[in-house]
Amino acid sequence: MKKNGIRKHSLILLFVGLIGVCYFVFSMIRLSSDIKAKQNEAESLSQAYQQQQIENEEKRRILADGNEKELIEKYARENRGYVYPDERVYYDITPGG
Repeated sequence: MKKNGIRKHSLILLFVGLIGVCYFVFSMIRLSSDIKAKQNEAESLSQAYQQQQIENEEKRRILADGNEKELIEKYARENRGYVYPDERVYYDITPGG
């Protein structure tokens, strides 16, 4: 009887241990993928930050030169789609264009 009781406890402990190991492995895989996603997000934010720094430096240069008209015109063209009355605008509709 003792031998049979020991086997039951051994199988239960083995099963619990196996579940624990599986949980640990799946947790590590999930954490690894989370870390990779956060690294990609950080890299993307870093690139956006650098691009914003470049744009800010360009705006500072334009303002320091006293040429606000150039900055206003660039904003109107790029963000508002404004053009001069006698200006023609062409759109490239070719694939990849």
